[in-house]
Amino acid sequence: MREIDAAELCGTLADLMRARRLKFGDRVHCPFLRPFFLDAADETRVRGVVETLWTLGERVAQAAAGRTDLLHDLGLSEAEVRLARIEPGYNTTSTAARE
Repeated sequence: MREIDAAELCGTLADLMRARRLKFGDRVHCPFLRPFFLDAADETRVRGVVETLWTLGERVAQAAAGRTDLLHDLGLSEAEVRLARIEPGYNTTSTAARE
């Protein structure tokens, strides 16, 4: 069996995604291959972790919204900072999230 260079494979995938414009800014949407197959116990465990991370992400976004220094610490470009300063008219940061 041929040895697989995981770093090279991931780099190639990221390059292909950028070439196909599957990105936001210069960040690829998801550098991981999908789908993930989970059993019921794993799904419950993962859901709890993801809900906690979402809550923490919302708190960070709320705290950073009015602070340019925090937005830069989070790695936003100047263009992204300008977008982040636009008042969307609702409190939830993630438009795809459900509360």
